[in-house]
Amino acid sequence: MVRFQNAGHDFTMDVRRKQWRRGRPGKRRRTAGDGDEPAFEKVPRRSMANDRQSVRVLLPVKTRHGVVQKTEVLDRKDDSPLESEEADDESASEEMEEVPETPPVAEESPGDKTPRTAVKSLSEKYRQLQQVKQKIGSMASAIVEDPQDKVGHFKELIALLRDGAPGISHIVQRLAALTLLEVFKDVVPGYAITAPTAHGSGPKQKLKKETRALIGYEEALLRYYGQYVGCLRKILARHMKRLKSPQSALRLRLSTALAQVAARCVCGLLLAHPHFNLRGQLIELAVHCLGSSDDKMSLTACQALRQLYRQDRLGESTLDAVKRTRALLKARGLQVHPRVLEPFLSLRLREPRAADQGHNIDLKKVREGLRKMSRKEHRQHKRMRRLESQLRETEAQESDIRKDRLQGEILQQLLWTYAHVLKQVPQRPELKPLLRPVFKGLAQYAHLVNLDFLEDILDALGILLNLLGSRDAPCCLQAAFALLSGQGQALTVDPQRFYVALFRCLLESPPASARTLLLCWRMMVVNRCRSLSVYRLKALCKRFATLCLNHTHSLGLTLSLGTLLRSEPRLQGLLEVADTQTIFRPMLGDPDHTGCAPLWELHVLRKHYDPSTAAIAKAVASSNRIPPALTSLDPVRVAGKRIDPLVAFPTSGPKAKIRHGLNKDRVERRKRRPAKGAVRKKDNE
Repeated sequence: MVRFQNAGHDFTMDVRRKQWRRGRPGKRRRTAGDGDEPAFEKVPRRSMANDRQSVRVLLPVKTRHGVVQKTEVLDRKDDSPLESEEADDESASEEMEEVPETPPVAEESPGDKTPRTAVKSLSEKYRQLQQVKQKIGSMASAIVEDPQDKVGHFKELIALLRDGAPGISHIVQRLAALTLLEVFKDVVPGYAITAPTAHGSGPKQKLKKETRALIGYEEALLRYYGQYVGCLRKILARHMKRLKSPQSALRLRLSTALAQVAARCVCGLLLAHPHFNLRGQLIELAVHCLGSSDDKMSLTACQALRQLYRQDRLGESTLDAVKRTRALLKARGLQVHPRVLEPFLSLRLREPRAADQGHNIDLKKVREGLRKMSRKEHRQHKRMRRLESQLRETEAQESDIRKDRLQGEILQQLLWTYAHVLKQVPQRPELKPLLRPVFKGLAQYAHLVNLDFLEDILDALGILLNLLGSRDAPCCLQAAFALLSGQGQALTVDPQRFYVALFRCLLESPPASARTLLLCWRMMVVNRCRSLSVYRLKALCKRFATLCLNHTHSLGLTLSLGTLLRSEPRLQGLLEVADTQTIFRPMLGDPDHTGCAPLWELHVLRKHYDPSTAAIAKAVASSNRIPPALTSLDPVRVAGKRIDPLVAFPTSGPKAKIRHGLNKDRVERRKRRPAKGAVRKKDNE
């Protein structure tokens, strides 16, 4: 018995039975002999000691239904009395301590008593995934069918994109992202949504019920669209952080897959609705994906920006993308993949101005309307037509002026980027992979380059020629002479260093650069043969003929050489043996001092395995006309096709005989020979 005393009261508790009795001073306590029993004494009791002896509480287990409190039934029949008394004492002492209240737990279901296998776990995840797929599909269909009434489903889809589902969060997030992409492609309007105050529909403005409903729908659509773009941004940013910190292979693979889907969604939104709101954020994310180290994300962004440049007619989106790409290059110190500069090759800087399209006018209706007009109405109609024509001319002029201004800014940003790369490569040789797209861009937009940039770019190209190998030097020469062929003709630039570089490249060029080399030959020699000295021209032709011997694209090279020899009279001495006035020094690097020699290479090419190459060499060597079927071919296009002698011209020699005990041909002859009995029968007849 334990007794607690307080001011004016005393409490007595039976530890075993948990019975509390309260008494007052001076009052007799109840005894067992009292006839009046309390009501609680009549209630049947349960022995706590017996329960504690037969049941033991185990650790809780967390299942998919919640926290389950497990117990174990004990068999205490064989236990000794000492152990039972010790257990009673321990339980009594535990009763005195205050036990914190535990939260209610779910009761254990019969299926949870057995351990779950991997097959059951995967089956449960698959069933859960199918339910989520069905839910996503139903919500997407409802939005597409009635966007204005079902716009609230966007909230649930965005919630799935943010949180996913337990155990399958990455799969659910990918499904939600792709579903939202397709839904937004369908429901986004063809115009940019502005604020309500922009078109005079403020809170105090009286509008129709349908108009207010439409404004509310547009605001909700724009809000969910912004949340979707924000989720894509967070996914990409989270992936970049995980790349910088050490992560497990599985987690990194799941993060990469989700980031690739996010990049695909960003590019899809940008291409589907480049006119809609948040275009700047989408372009920023696309450029960020373009500079990613993941090849799949970078290729997706590269293709998207290429298509954006091709379909942008005005130039606003293009200018924004070019500026952000230049900012990316500057922020990373040009330490990017060459793929970042490749979308610049798809810019619409050569787009001609669109002509005004005339409208189909019904002259009969116009004449009938003019007959019904009075003189005053007729004069008014004339004035209105004159005013409308002036307004149309003004709008077209403003549109053309704006387009020219945007394209000028785009070209300026592009040339600044190219010039920055060209000037940094001599100091940082690790940036050489960026030169290939820069050379292609300069050759493509050479006719638009201003004279202010021209001299600086040509000087930078001349410095790079001494640092480049045989693969990149032809591209550099192509860019340089593309610049000199346009507005560069007004400059007084000595191209000798470029011809020296071409003379060196003709002997060292690999087969892969045959097309680029032919383009350089056409721009530098064929188109400028009148301005070249005879010594330089003959030395270049001699070196070019040597190139035709050891090249897999001999057809295009021989055709280009033969065309030049037939069109230039000063080169006829190369086909004559008597022209040996100069000494040929092929080891010199300057074509002006190398000298020349007869083109004995043409006689070797007469026995080439390609019949077309042999026919061209034979016609040129004998000063005959090249066959018209070969003259119509384009050397540059022909050079892109490689001829394999083993495939195009198989050997026709006799096959080797295989002996397996007997000669194979002898066995076949014996099979074709008639039997002896048949021959005798025929003779008797």
